[in-house]
Amino acid sequence: MRKLDAPIPRKGIPAPGLPGFRAPSRFRKGGTFDDLGDREHPPELYRLLLDLVRVPSVSLTPGEVEIADRIEESLRALPYFRRNPQDLGFIPIPGDKIGRKSVMALVRAEPATRRTVLVIGHADVVGPEPYGELADLAFDPVALTARMKGEELSPEVRADLESGDFIFGRGTGDMKAGVALGMGLVAERSADVSSMGANLLFLALVDEEISSAGMRAAVPVLAGLQEELDFLACLNTEPSDPGFSQGRNHCFSLGSAGKHNLFFLFAGRASHSTAYFEGFNAVLPAAHLAVLLEGNDSLTDRSPRDTFSPMGCLKLKDLRNTYSGTLPETAAAYVNLNPVHRMPGEILKVLGRFSAEALDRSIRQVRDAYLRYGENIGQWPPRGEWQGKVLPFSELRQTASRRVGPAYEGIMKAFAEGLPPGMEEQDRCIAVAEETLRRSGVEGPLVVYGFLPPYYPQRVTTGRTGAERNLLGAVDWAVREGRERHGVAIDVNDYFGGVSDLSFLGFQGTREDMEALSGNLPGWGTVFNIPVEALSRLDVPVANIAPAGKDSHRKTERLEIRYSLEVVPRLLGGLFDRLAREH
Repeated sequence: MRKLDAPIPRKGIPAPGLPGFRAPSRFRKGGTFDDLGDREHPPELYRLLLDLVRVPSVSLTPGEVEIADRIEESLRALPYFRRNPQDLGFIPIPGDKIGRKSVMALVRAEPATRRTVLVIGHADVVGPEPYGELADLAFDPVALTARMKGEELSPEVRADLESGDFIFGRGTGDMKAGVALGMGLVAERSADVSSMGANLLFLALVDEEISSAGMRAAVPVLAGLQEELDFLACLNTEPSDPGFSQGRNHCFSLGSAGKHNLFFLFAGRASHSTAYFEGFNAVLPAAHLAVLLEGNDSLTDRSPRDTFSPMGCLKLKDLRNTYSGTLPETAAAYVNLNPVHRMPGEILKVLGRFSAEALDRSIRQVRDAYLRYGENIGQWPPRGEWQGKVLPFSELRQTASRRVGPAYEGIMKAFAEGLPPGMEEQDRCIAVAEETLRRSGVEGPLVVYGFLPPYYPQRVTTGRTGAERNLLGAVDWAVREGRERHGVAIDVNDYFGGVSDLSFLGFQGTREDMEALSGNLPGWGTVFNIPVEALSRLDVPVANIAPAGKDSHRKTERLEIRYSLEVVPRLLGGLFDRLAREH
């Protein structure tokens, strides 16, 4: 395997011995999950899940390094990888300050074939802060589940707890169960490569909860592997939380919704607050825009089976670091949008219309206030004659470049690289936008709009190619198998409602759409980047074959055990087998 020919240096935190964390054995046909805290010999997938959860692999912490090391060690203990060590290794995140990396494991079928099924899952989790006093138990599912019996819970959560079929803890659902399923499939298929029919490539990814830096680092690797492997499909194992699946807890998805982080930068005019009408408060158009966009469904996409949430303002702030009696001169708003049809070019045009309306309302409000104020005091104090401007970030950048001259690119690169290392990506991009505004010489009132990281392209399997039709047929089989053999009704969504790493298995927009994104995301190429060329070379059919979780990221995060660790593993294995033999 070209990308794994040489051993990859194992940097970061060495993994101490972890009792019970070992290579998973083949799926158990029977076994019970009763008496969660009193099981001497639990089924292997359940034990593996507990061991994975016990590693506190919170995003952007050394725990992500530790979980990758331990997954790699577990897989390396399998006989297949002892014979073929070159087929197991890491995909580092370039330039990552703590050395985070994802795990890549390739099991080659015999006889040799290019045909390959990709299975992915992310091993990072969000933090334990919602657990409060129980935070020290968040990564100990058995102890936490027992402790939850004494907590005040909603009727639904209480019923799940008392059923004995749910295990609580950070990462039980989102998504250590999915990682355990992927590792189990590797263990099972690698035991008899002559019966596989297709290769199996498994990725245990990091950073999905932040901006999918792990998956973005994997994109060039996957694109390069296409020289020797043909990807039949990518199966993700992200949990089907009802919050993402419109109330359906047993649900597979044929794609993943996109995520567009939209930004608006507002510029006003500074003046002392006692000389109000001589300035223009940048917070005013920010407030108007928040009112216009909050809950607005004009950009909400729908598919035949799904409807997605409207826009919501995730952050609204002025850009001063300290209190001042001066009217705020700059402000910013971050807005979330999860499209499934609309692409960046179309979205950018709509943002311009919202920006113009917010600024127009603000100027009218100031003008009307000025007239009332003058009537009340019998005179009209000095004021600015405000003519607002609205433009995308790409136009602001062009103006700044013309004004500064040939040195512009170097100046802005140095500025971006000099920002504090602990600063969040979004705030770094806003700082770049604010510096671009300063360099442009353009004065407010002004609204600049564009995109912020993270960006997730929407991705869906519709049957447009033979490979997609094969995947749709395999999913149909899995749904029938779940109903007829296991007595479980499984729904199918067009799109997984939460963001997922499936977004990066190819870009289904145009070159112009990608240019609209890259040209209007401040700090593109320095603060944030997507390997555009490699992404354009991928076109892999995708599906999310999901365990069943509830309340992801919350104190009551939990996993439905029997369905997730008995039914879904068999369906996942059957899906692999059907894809492997389709020609």
